[in-house]
Amino acid sequence: NVFSFDEEKAFIAAVEKAAEVNGNAASELGDAATVVDLREDQILDLRRQGFDDRTIALRIGLSLQTVRRYLRRSLMKDLSGTGNGTAR
Repeated sequence: NVFSFDEEKAFIAAVEKAAEVNGNAASELGDAATVVDLREDQILDLRRQGFDDRTIALRIGLSLQTVRRYLRRSLMKDLSGTGNGTAR
């Protein structure tokens, strides 16, 4: 398992909260946008904690390229202020 017990509990709580916000049961969470948002939030949270790209990728189980894509997308959202996060 990549997560510690506390991290796993926090992730499950975030999924359940997102499910409540979207009006879905946590067990029926299939909305790709919600999963992407949760993954992006998790990556940004780990970044705020001081982890580098490679460590984040290993902890979450994504490729380094994918982690960097999420970080770039988040940066573009912040810079543009539009929230669409289109980064190339």
